[in-house]
Amino acid sequence: MTDADDAPQLAGLDIFLPSPPPDAERQEAFLDEAAALALDGQPITVYLQDEDAWAFEECEPVRALMESAGEAVLPVTLLGLDIVVSGTYPTTSQMQRFARAGATERAKPSAAAAACGPGGAAPLP
Repeated sequence: MTDADDAPQLAGLDIFLPSPPPDAERQEAFLDEAAALALDGQPITVYLQDEDAWAFEECEPVRALMESAGEAVLPVTLLGLDIVVSGTYPTTSQMQRFARAGATERAKPSAAAAACGPGGAAPLP
């Protein structure tokens, strides 16, 4: 058995970010935190509003939230199709907790795979 076999399964998170960000420094800090988690094996996919406009349109939970409340709801974090954070960047501990809880509760497809069209953006390295 390897360390990879001992590692807990983690649910994927899809995070939709505003472009341009209202606070570029805060968004960069968040992206650094998310990249560090991704390097540790946590499945995280980030969508930027200007580069991944298709995902914002095709992902039902994000589209519906933005239609009802506007762009102020960004960033939006999804665990499967469930919105778990909106209007603020999730903290590192929140992202870890959501990924663990989502994997133990039930297997949830990523929002991109389930509702946002084929392919999706590449996960953070």
